[in-house]
Amino acid sequence: MAKPNDMPEFHSVKVSLTQNIPEPVQVQLVYAIYSVAGKGGRYHV
Repeated sequence: MAKPNDMPEFHSVKVSLTQNIPEPVQVQLVYAIYSVAGKGGRYHV
């Protein structure tokens, strides 16, 4: 799986999505995003 530093634009999307969301939801959302990205579905979310 790519590291956040390999995808700065993706990292900024993650930050913008999660900055105002409660912590348990953040964890689930980030996990879901990285799971999809790790499978090559990054542009098909």
